[in-house]
Amino acid sequence: MKFTSLKKSIQEGEVGKIYLFEGDDEYFKQLGVAMLEEKFLTEPSLNLACFDGENMKVSDYSALVNSINNFPFLSEKRIVKITNFYPNEKDFQIYFSALFDDFPDTTILVILNTQNAKGKSVKLDKLNNVTYVDCSHADDEILIRWIYSAFKKEGIIVTSDICETIISYCLSDMTKIYAETQKLIAFAIDSKSITLKDVEDLVYKDSDYKLYEMTNAISKKNYQKFISILYELKSKSMDDMTLLNSISSYMRSLYEIQCVSKLVSDKDNAAKFQMKEYAFIKRREEAQMLGYEKVYSLFSFLADITNEIKNGKITTDNALKLTITKIFFE
Repeated sequence: MKFTSLKKSIQEGEVGKIYLFEGDDEYFKQLGVAMLEEKFLTEPSLNLACFDGENMKVSDYSALVNSINNFPFLSEKRIVKITNFYPNEKDFQIYFSALFDDFPDTTILVILNTQNAKGKSVKLDKLNNVTYVDCSHADDEILIRWIYSAFKKEGIIVTSDICETIISYCLSDMTKIYAETQKLIAFAIDSKSITLKDVEDLVYKDSDYKLYEMTNAISKKNYQKFISILYELKSKSMDDMTLLNSISSYMRSLYEIQCVSKLVSDKDNAAKFQMKEYAFIKRREEAQMLGYEKVYSLFSFLADITNEIKNGKITTDNALKLTITKIFFE
């Protein structure tokens, strides 16, 4: 299920036995756990157990099973949490298969995984009694509604542009969006007013967003903005190779987007690139601004100069300088 459906299912009494929270947005995972604890946990010190799956040895599996089978004390349920739990098929069959098939009604097991099953590990979302909760980054529409509602609760009305800018700066990461929204609410609690300039000045821009801004300046042929961001990132200890890789990845993206069929819809093409349709359209427009020959020339140049770096023919510092010259002054 989508995370947005979890709260409703808990309120309606549709409580699972095993919850698998999977995805890269920690905010949704922690909020999901908090909702379960608030609903079912009366004495956390006695009925909450936590395990670290990443550092768990096979000899620790028995302790996990015993903790799940313990009865709650002065509480409706017992909650057992485990992070990064990726047992292989053999170990799962030995230690957990029977437990998952006949899971106790008195315990809720919460599994917090960042990614899908790795290698030969068991696909937990396909097992009996497991409720899968998608905790990947939410769609912009959901994030905009959340930001707008958070401000509205404090009597602050914001525009969609402000919401979208916050999302962009935070790269759709709900944990960062929450922190930056709270910062802006504290700033505007008296005036009840926030402008785009306030967002620009107060919201921390993720370094990945800074890289996006820097590469975006290439298509706009804005040397001053490009070089300003580049030196800012270098001042924060970002090395030349990381900067070059970001530029190279950007040019490869523009080149590949230029090569796709124009007879196919933007939505279908975006799906091939695993991009949102809006992001695909913007990237295509950026490629058009540079022109096919320029995009191909830069794409080929960066592929060649990366090989020269790997072969020790040029330093990363000189390669970056040559790349900037190629982009803006050739």
